[in-house]
Amino acid sequence: MTERLYIIAAKRTPNTRILGTLSTHSAAQLGSHAARAALLQSGLDGGDLDSIILGQTLPAGQGTNVARQIALAAGITEDIPAASVNMGALSGLKSLIDACAQLKAGDADLILTIASDSASNSGFLLPASLRQGHPHGHLTGLDLTQHDANPHSERAEHLARHYRLNREQQDTYAHTSRQNTINARENGHYANEISALSTRHDQILEHTAEHLAKLPALHSTISTGNRAAHADGASAIILASHSALRRHNLTALAEITGYGQSGGHSEQGALAAVPAIAQALERSGHLLPDIQRLEIEESHAADVLAILHELAAQHDTTFHTLSERTNPDGGSLALGQTPGGAGHRLVTSLTYALARNNQRLGLAAQGSGDGQGVQALRPFAEAPVN
Repeated sequence: MTERLYIIAAKRTPNTRILGTLSTHSAAQLGSHAARAALLQSGLDGGDLDSIILGQTLPAGQGTNVARQIALAAGITEDIPAASVNMGALSGLKSLIDACAQLKAGDADLILTIASDSASNSGFLLPASLRQGHPHGHLTGLDLTQHDANPHSERAEHLARHYRLNREQQDTYAHTSRQNTINARENGHYANEISALSTRHDQILEHTAEHLAKLPALHSTISTGNRAAHADGASAIILASHSALRRHNLTALAEITGYGQSGGHSEQGALAAVPAIAQALERSGHLLPDIQRLEIEESHAADVLAILHELAAQHDTTFHTLSERTNPDGGSLALGQTPGGAGHRLVTSLTYALARNNQRLGLAAQGSGDGQGVQALRPFAEAPVN
């Protein structure tokens, strides 16, 4: 990359289960809360921004241009443009990548990226044939949280078969992830990144190992216990060019040195994150064994395990080495997964984790069930860069 790119603010709401304590907040309200928190953290005025990019998977029924709704509700001046991107589960990370591209090209210096979805406020869809008239017969409604945000568990099952991941291995990973999440919360690891609304903590789905084993299978080895549940939540990240950093006398939380995105065969599902990671590493000049902390989205336990196996095979390292560095504070298997914002949350959490642990190199990655991968690589800025 030519222009150096920095994260200068990163905040998020808690995640809560569908119909939980955030269910009365729309996606626009969740997003505007996170945006205000990020602006407050940065010290910027909303008028300093060049644009706003929202990543959202479930915009239906949420009103026209949710990005614009968020901007105005957050007190951002009306002359700042706001637009949305929808890349399914990858929407949040895609908003970051599109912002990076604009900053690199010199088209902007300060961009607010947001990921926000309210699964609780996502409605049901009636057939389009109603516009032609419906003389008789039953009508079937479609749940948009399933129709427009399909978790693609059958593709995770395909990966489980290919990498010989049995139910016990997946449940063990899910149980460990939940324990890591509980430990992280109890030790205050989320405190700095969360700007609370009406609830103190993220949802934590607690299951004993014995309970996980008794949950019914959705497919052969995939269950509701080793698959992330939909959640409500939002996160906001402000990106700045090096020139903006100096002009506004800003402090960098992290520097983005590379990013990648890739497609893949639909049966591979989340495994498409692997070539996206390779692309980001090549662009940044880093090797995977150099990465001290990995945050990989936990749509399914099988997704993470398959990605780690494939990364180990391709990058001269071992599965054990990578697994020790991956999601040490847990992830979406416990917190729940906002339909389009999971990857954006990963980057938010990673920003604070690297500083907390005095680590220099981190990586956040996500693959989607439809065979696409988006990944952002973020080394920590060891000292403020002005």
